Amino acid sequence: MSLGPTLIYDKSLLQSLNQEEAFWLERHFRGVLTPVFLIEVLGDLKKTPRGERTPEAIVGGLAAKVGPLGTFSNIDHHSLVIQDLLGNPVAMTGRPVVRGGRRVRDRTGKIGVVFDEAPEMEALRRWQEGDFEGMEHALAAQWRQAVAEIDLQTTAKSLNFVRSHWREIKTLDDVARIAKTLVDDRGENFKTLKAALDALQIPKELWTKIQQRWREMKCPCLRLFAPYAAHVFAVEMFFLIGLGAELIQTSKKAKTRVDIAYLYYLPFCMAFTSSDDFHRQTVPLFMNEQQRFIHGPELKADLAKLRRHYDGLPDEVQQQGSLTYAAYPPLDGDFLISRLHDELLPGWRMHARNPIRITPELNAKLMDHLRPMLDAINTTENAPR
Repeated sequence: MSLGPTLIYDKSLLQSLNQEEAFWLERHFRGVLTPVFLIEVLGDLKKTPRGERTPEAIVGGLAAKVGPLGTFSNIDHHSLVIQDLLGNPVAMTGRPVVRGGRRVRDRTGKIGVVFDEAPEMEALRRWQEGDFEGMEHALAAQWRQAVAEIDLQTTAKSLNFVRSHWREIKTLDDVARIAKTLVDDRGENFKTLKAALDALQIPKELWTKIQQRWREMKCPCLRLFAPYAAHVFAVEMFFLIGLGAELIQTSKKAKTRVDIAYLYYLPFCMAFTSSDDFHRQTVPLFMNEQQRFIHGPELKADLAKLRRHYDGLPDEVQQQGSLTYAAYPPLDGDFLISRLHDELLPGWRMHARNPIRITPELNAKLMDHLRPMLDAINTTENAPR
């Protein structure tokens, strides 16, 4: 499993990589799998095949490039937004938010948490084997139809509360600034909250409870009340205003609607990579100073360069296994991935120069330490339900 920075990638990046490059991506980054990535990949099932490859083969090939050991499946943004509005904070620390695990107590009394295989990872595993359930075909068709029918331009132009800013809008930077201003505006807190509840499709039965909590907190602006919901609302307003200002192409609204959804998950990664020009323009607008956007072609070139570096290592080094000789990026040479580690994980070079050597003796001690917990996990998994 990688010790590297957390990374969100889209379909365009994975499509550009060959299997070896995808392997080294997993080795040096902790992948954050978003629901929108799965939806984007799944959408290929309804496309007309080109050449000899079937849609199922194309989707299976993409799924095969997702490394299961170094990838974490993030909870969908809508569930997180609801929890945030209800007062259950969502951590936005550059780490994925995963589904809760099961508490397990071993025979010594120690408590551990076990995370079962996420449904998304289970689906990817099946897709790799060419196993597609009928519901997945239906979901792909429904998603594409729903996106195609959204009249986003009309929706954007109907936003009366941004009319006063319309003349200021010249660039996407202006759009992002105005969208964030709406979220932070302390003069229209209640209107902003109601607009967010509506735009984010919060179930009506929760509105009273959310508004009651908001009043108990003395009516703060949305970003102070529910920071993650505020982030998602700002992204949504950015998209709608950008459409209304004709800075986002409405002719490609189906694709851009999917692309924009990746931005909902930016708080859960250290870096984002894509080969898509729309992402190259928009993702940095919603990143903080500690995060990095990586253009897909640059990352692909560096992964190819990295592969050549590792292929050139002596046989005795390669025989140790990539978990040993590639636990960290190269310390020498000019590699983009090494520079990204410098920026995102300062101090990694010290650990790389002084790695922990897993000797047979140390491995035996670790297994003795873990065995009670492993036995407890095995017992709970095999218990009748």
